[in-house]
Amino acid sequence: MTSTTPGTRPGTGRWFLRSAIRYVLLFAVLWVSGGSLASLLTTGEVHYASTRDELGLVLLGALIFCLVGAPSLVVIPLVGRLRKRESFRPVATAALLLPILLVLAGGGGSGVLVLVVIQVAFGAWLMPRE
Repeated sequence: MTSTTPGTRPGTGRWFLRSAIRYVLLFAVLWVSGGSLASLLTTGEVHYASTRDELGLVLLGALIFCLVGAPSLVVIPLVGRLRKRESFRPVATAALLLPILLVLAGGGGSGVLVLVVIQVAFGAWLMPRE
């Protein structure tokens, strides 16, 4: 017998874990791919000039994840039930976009628009429909 809190179904934790793993893996793959592409475009080779460049890429990725990814991971369980109803899917996706919109409102600059596209892709693909 599994214990659940009132208002939740069994399997909600598994659903959140699966969504969170998808989110983190997709973020990491996109970040490494973007860093490799930037390195390829600037130096003509896919390698980093020094450990300082690698550390900078990792720290920048961590900063962006803290601003965008971590708040979205907090929002995922809150909007999970809305994703199951077809009419509420846009509401749930907009809730996932809230962290990036807050960054934009704080004056993040035009470079943050790339993050908006990534966040929209996360919102559209991230959560299972079951």
